[in-house]
Amino acid sequence: MKRFIFTLSIVLLLVSCGFEDQKPGTATVRNISTNYDVTYKLTWTQEVTKVIEKDSTDTFERPLWADITSYEPSKRISLKIQYPHNNDAIYTFSEKDSYVVRVNNTIGENASLQADGWMDAMVNITPGSTNDANHNGKVYTKTPIFLVTTTSGFPAEASYTFSSDVFMVTIKW
Repeated sequence: MKRFIFTLSIVLLLVSCGFEDQKPGTATVRNISTNYDVTYKLTWTQEVTKVIEKDSTDTFERPLWADITSYEPSKRISLKIQYPHNNDAIYTFSEKDSYVVRVNNTIGENASLQADGWMDAMVNITPGSTNDANHNGKVYTKTPIFLVTTTSGFPAEASYTFSSDVFMVTIKW
């Protein structure tokens, strides 16, 4: 008799709390970035790729166990996930912190500067350090590894100092 009551208690417990949580929920995907559209992959029984435009919101039924598995541009955007109740989910994409890049090109010829995807490539940087669009950029990490290419093909290096959210980069031979 004790075994029967114990089994019945377990079955009632499973029935009372298990079925309600197994319903699909609502997914709300927000992109609060004003500079980037985001492409993300949502997976449950199949993988679906969607694009959410900058500064927009998309809402749809969220199947059980669905979640965002990857997104691009991952080096410029961060993802915050909230589960407010039941099977609902709120995914919020926002821009990562960025830092100003100011370039002083000392090599006497045009050069280009990259940071392994952490910034938009700065191309044809003219010699000098003028405070203009040609010598200023933006990077999305505090630990960039800068790569320099020159118009002549000769190797050059980039050294930098960092203070007050500004990278002062010097391109030199």
